[in-house]
Amino acid sequence: MTLIKPQAGVGPNSRLVYFASASWRRLFLAAVFILWTSLAGAGVAAATVPIGVFAWQGERAAETDWSPVLDYLNAALPQHSFRLDHYDAEGLRRAIAEHRVGLVITNPGYYVTMEAEFGLSRIATLASAGVSSPARAIGSVVFTRADRSEPAELRALRGKTVAAVAPDAFGGYLIAALELKHQGLDTGSDLAAVRFVGLPMTRVVDAVRRGDVDAGIVRTCLLEQLVERGALRSEDYRVLSPRQEPGLACATSTPLYPDWPIAVTRQTDPALAKAVVRALLEMPEGEGRLSWTVPADYRPVHDVYQELRVGPYAGLDAVTPEALVRRFWPWLLGVFALLAAWVIHTVRVEYQVHRRTRELREALQARKEAETRVRQNQEQMDHLSRLSVLGELSGNLAHEINQPLTSMGTYARSLLRRQSRGTLTAEALTEACTEIANESPRAGDHDRGSKSRPVSRAGGRAADPASAAEPREERDRCEPRFASGAAGCPHRHRAGGHAHAGPRDRSRRRARGGSASPTVRALLHDQAGRTGPGPADLQDDCRSPRRPAVGRAKRRWPRYALFLFASLPCIIRLKIAPCTWSTTTLPCAARCVFC
Repeated sequence: MTLIKPQAGVGPNSRLVYFASASWRRLFLAAVFILWTSLAGAGVAAATVPIGVFAWQGERAAETDWSPVLDYLNAALPQHSFRLDHYDAEGLRRAIAEHRVGLVITNPGYYVTMEAEFGLSRIATLASAGVSSPARAIGSVVFTRADRSEPAELRALRGKTVAAVAPDAFGGYLIAALELKHQGLDTGSDLAAVRFVGLPMTRVVDAVRRGDVDAGIVRTCLLEQLVERGALRSEDYRVLSPRQEPGLACATSTPLYPDWPIAVTRQTDPALAKAVVRALLEMPEGEGRLSWTVPADYRPVHDVYQELRVGPYAGLDAVTPEALVRRFWPWLLGVFALLAAWVIHTVRVEYQVHRRTRELREALQARKEAETRVRQNQEQMDHLSRLSVLGELSGNLAHEINQPLTSMGTYARSLLRRQSRGTLTAEALTEACTEIANESPRAGDHDRGSKSRPVSRAGGRAADPASAAEPREERDRCEPRFASGAAGCPHRHRAGGHAHAGPRDRSRRRARGGSASPTVRALLHDQAGRTGPGPADLQDDCRSPRRPAVGRAKRRWPRYALFLFASLPCIIRLKIAPCTWSTTTLPCAARCVFC
């Protein structure tokens, strides 16, 4: 159809044609919209919604029990097509995991397990016929054969064999296991054995009837249904520890728990879930017909699994780091804080210990250095003290030696003056020689003192006992010969009680280091023993085998001078008394020195 717009200057007929064309256009668009809506509704109606059902008594019994619900939903929601799929416990779990079902009808125990695993959401709870409250509808029955003589109590099962459906069966095992635990019986240790025979649940009844086991565990009202169908006689069995629950016509051995729920998966359309809930709550009640009510509280079912540590609470028995952290994180945080504080305190203490140790080590080093400096200063002071003592000793020795030498020089000069004046007489010469002879022992007093006792172990020799025992007559005999200037006087002469050696013996004795006086040697030896020899000390300990005599080089010139001054009178006398210069001159001069 072509729409013609009115032209300018066209009459009323042309405008009427234009309005008629616009109304036809509106009608056409409305028809297209209605057709598209109907086609969309037909597509939705063609979609199938699978309902997974737990067939605890087999597929045939499940089909019989849940067919009224299926028919009602298909009638109440004609735009959807509902289908029943029957599964066992493991098959229903796989179907939910593979997203092959949209609605799930199962017992409370499996619902709690799959709620935690797959996130199911219950939308209604079954209200069974003959049950006063959907929150108290399911329990367990522990029964045995009527011909057994044991008491009809749960405690009588100690040491017996019990048959059950499966370890995770809610009404077929878990509820009864919890009641046995409350009665003080552990199914793992107090019972002889627990045999799991699987579905359908009538296998448990057959095992008890045959006598394969001592007792069986089934869901409440199953025995009454079998008796009603003629598959079992009531006089053939008896219930252990029966309980009378208000509003329940069946026997039970345990408390009651909420009835079966219908739940939706996470993939289910919320609009579909809302429509199904509305339809189920409006489902009419009747004699022997199923009906649905608002979702019941399934907290008691969670308590069963939690107390038995099975299902979603099985991990409570296993101690894992994640579980410990989630459960005890405040305590762990406190322990971690205490541990961190202890580590910080330990590190701080270690640092302080190392610092104090370093300071003490530095202080000890400084103390050692100070002690070293003090010791060095003390050694220097001792060395200076020894040098001072040595200087004093040298001064005293020089004074003691200079005095007799001066006297001897005076007598010698007087002789020379008298000789030059021609007034020298024999008496004057004798007197001068006598005085010189008297002064010379004073100059050699220390040397004679050293010969009067054994020389130290530093290479010296002991005094000759034979020389000390020489007869006095030999000395008397030697003096006239010396006075007359005769040669051949012995090499050794004793005067004043001291033994004197000749020049050769003196040189040998000086080579052995026995030239210092005993007083000086003892003084220097005691000083060295107290303070120890210093690096700049003189070799002053004549008693050491490694050191020469004290001041031997310094005190050698007084002996030469003494020898020279003592020889002058002998030479003068030899000139006065006719005596030729011969080899006897040197021994005579030496004899004059030591006379």
